[in-house]
Amino acid sequence: MSERETTWCDIPVIIDNAMTGLFEMPALDEDPEQHPAFLVTQSTFNLVIQDFEPYRPSLERMADSWRVEKEHLQSVA
Repeated sequence: MSERETTWCDIPVIIDNAMTGLFEMPALDEDPEQHPAFLVTQSTFNLVIQDFEPYRPSLERMADSWRVEKEHLQSVA
């Protein structure tokens, strides 16, 4: 699997070297077709890909939180 096709916890990984944080998720919007993604820098990607398991719980929590917030946003829209 190439970098462009990498998923973590079944969520696409997008490399964005303009980021300032280690891991980010897309800002929520009202588009019902919006899906989560992990936004990471190349250096974060390289670090995590070497030993993914220690990061898995945090990434799963991030994804779950994003989905809950997205559902809430959709329910009030």
